[in-house]
Amino acid sequence: MSAIRKLAGEAADNGLIAPELAAGIARVKSVKSTGIRVGNWLTLRQSQALLSAPDVETVKGLLDHDGSNPLAPTKYPSRFHLSCGDC
Repeated sequence: MSAIRKLAGEAADNGLIAPELAAGIARVKSVKSTGIRVGNWLTLRQSQALLSAPDVETVKGLLDHDGSNPLAPTKYPSRFHLSCGDC
């Protein structure tokens, strides 16, 4: 609701709607939030594992998943030795 109020205020400031209409929109109350959130929530460890897991549906995710991507961060940095020649 606050985004709609802000949009109405901006529209009134730019002359797109009447200031009275924007004031009326600003007076509309939001729906009250009641109760508690329900559901199966992830633990901190589970959410970290989910965020760090590669997406095996993409080429990058497949490379990250099997460790073949030399540019991907890895637990074993000595596994790949990159050289740049004349660097």
